[in-house]
Amino acid sequence: LYDEIVKDIVTVVNEPKDRDEKIKIVKNYLSRIKNMETRVLSSGRDNDINLLKSFYYNKYIIKKEDIPDSYYDMQAQIAFERGYGKINITDTMKEEMAATLIQDQKKSLDIWLDYFFSEDSKFYPYELKFWAFQGMLKMGAYDKKKEEFTRRGKTTTSTFIELNHEALALTINQMNDYLKGKKLEDNDLDKILSSERFSKIYNYNYNKLLHLKKDETNSNEGIWVKYNQGTDHMPLVKSLEGRGTGWCTAGEETARQQLENGDFYVYYTKDENGEYKIPRIAIRMEGSSIGEIRGVASHQNLEPEMEEVVEEKLKEFPDRDKYKKKVHDMKLMTYIY
Repeated sequence: LYDEIVKDIVTVVNEPKDRDEKIKIVKNYLSRIKNMETRVLSSGRDNDINLLKSFYYNKYIIKKEDIPDSYYDMQAQIAFERGYGKINITDTMKEEMAATLIQDQKKSLDIWLDYFFSEDSKFYPYELKFWAFQGMLKMGAYDKKKEEFTRRGKTTTSTFIELNHEALALTINQMNDYLKGKKLEDNDLDKILSSERFSKIYNYNYNKLLHLKKDETNSNEGIWVKYNQGTDHMPLVKSLEGRGTGWCTAGEETARQQLENGDFYVYYTKDENGEYKIPRIAIRMEGSSIGEIRGVASHQNLEPEMEEVVEEKLKEFPDRDKYKKKVHDMKLMTYIY
């Protein structure tokens, strides 16, 4: 495990040293971080905690100058495919896009920091918490087609991965057992654990839980929840946490802006406890008109079993035929182009 952590502290161990010396350096390094965090958190002062977070932001949040031009090009392409024509992204627009992107990354990192700073995670060994956090920082968006997380780099524009508490708990507990020499019955998991890479183990557990929940919720029975324009965006954001929708609305700043522009409808199906908490469809309004409809299949498309649900819901909207025609025309225009 310390060998794996060493890779994340290159600046500390970049000089030739033997393994025992590296381990000693890493232990001292972790001890200093732990003592610093303990002092800050025990003070209970918001300013201290925010200052601590600012160090993490400075180290891990994308810098404005590192946002690639391809990100802005993609925003223009999305607008084009939605029927807004060719848009010239001005410097002012870039400033606004960058600010939203950075704010969403901060909020997504906060979820991990708040959890690891909380009493809920105090039962995990500190080394494993550090290992998990560092591993998470290398993970990019989840590719539903390949069923794996992409790699995260300095210029990655996506938010940090959603915190799935169940997958995280399994990952840390399994690694803890592995380090104690416990033999697991799952040979595939044993092999993955031997890599000691958080991303691989978390990916394995995330997929396993995803398939289990999909089997349990493979139904279109659910309820619609309306989030009214101008209301607090946090209930909407919280309902999407850890659900892997792939919707940009999971970002706090994006959700706030979207609710400023119109109502937002989400269709939830039952989770394993029989509660309507699994988001499957989103309808975003722009004023009184339908802005877009998204599902949770690949590329945010609707799942086949959700088509009927959307058709029924659209009967409530006077501009449904106009929206359908617009979607058809946009797809055809993009194809021809």
